[in-house]
Amino acid sequence: MKPRIVYFVTSPISANLFGIHQLKSLHNEGFKVYLLCSPGVLDVELIQYTENIYTIKNLRRNISIFNDLKSILQVIVILKFLKPCVVVYSTPKAALIGAIASFVANIKIRIYQVWGIRWQQISGVKFSVIRFFDLLAMKMSTHVTVVSSSLLDFLRKYSKKKNLSVLGSGSTIGVNSSIFYYSSRGFRAKDQKVIGFAGRLANDKGIDQIFVLFSNLLDHFPNLRLELIGNLDSSDEISNTLITNIRNHQSITWIPQLPQLQLAEYMRTWDLQIFLSKREGLGNVILESGACGVPTFCWDIIGTKDAIPDFAQDFRIPYGDMGFLEKSVKNYLHSPLDHSKKIQLSQWYLENFEQKKVLSDFVGFIDSNLKACYDLK
Repeated sequence: MKPRIVYFVTSPISANLFGIHQLKSLHNEGFKVYLLCSPGVLDVELIQYTENIYTIKNLRRNISIFNDLKSILQVIVILKFLKPCVVVYSTPKAALIGAIASFVANIKIRIYQVWGIRWQQISGVKFSVIRFFDLLAMKMSTHVTVVSSSLLDFLRKYSKKKNLSVLGSGSTIGVNSSIFYYSSRGFRAKDQKVIGFAGRLANDKGIDQIFVLFSNLLDHFPNLRLELIGNLDSSDEISNTLITNIRNHQSITWIPQLPQLQLAEYMRTWDLQIFLSKREGLGNVILESGACGVPTFCWDIIGTKDAIPDFAQDFRIPYGDMGFLEKSVKNYLHSPLDHSKKIQLSQWYLENFEQKKVLSDFVGFIDSNLKACYDLK
């Protein structure tokens, strides 16, 4: 019987989107897995892949000394009771609390999965505070895995730890090739073009910029449509005015977060995706739409550099240059990728980020470090 692993994320959203795939892969390899996260609605499927789920009731994304200390104490108690061999934590707050608690509880293998850097696009006191705590979490971890090479290069400027690494080509969960694949069968009216976006509707995702871009494009493409797929992010809310404008716009369709099968069906009907995230570890929806043969225009920032193949670098736009972005999108809508180029695009994503390989790399990483620390006979 393989040993116990505690898996810790801040938000149930993270557990539902990313954690569920990693937990399933660990469960299938025989590990006894325990999930820790803040209160909220969890996918019922998580029950199948975990021995138990613990709610850390005082856990919040924002800094709160009182709540954070209570969370640390609660996690220490849980770890002392479970005595796991490995603790895996992701997202900044869970990483800090998980690193401190597992260090105090003397857990031998403490893995911080870096999915993104919150302090990437901020400055001043907030930058210094958040960076300090994030680097502290890294220092207290025995291993740090990073989802992209460009993010790894960025972190090495600030951290002297030698145990920073990217597993395979990167990514957290990769792309399910049985769901996200290229097909030319997506149906819509011949004269209609569709731009898509998938992800959280948040300020951090540049939803306001997408709305402005789309409004400008309508002057040149009157039959253009925009499909936004995702839920509002209550922790990074877009303005009420923007919400009203989106809901009332006759050429915009706003769809709540979808299961992956339905998301892929929508993606295959898009001409392109616009993804203007201000900070990104990698950008999984870029991988997913790319696997469907749909290119993504995005800012040329850390993370997205690794999510766009070398032969499609024109889709990376200098950060904040809305004029160049609009010009580039216009040119693409007039002259999109042909069938063979879309196949090439899809193959690149599936060759580099196929989900089975990404999750196999993740489980193999944990297994190899366990064998280095414990006698598993």
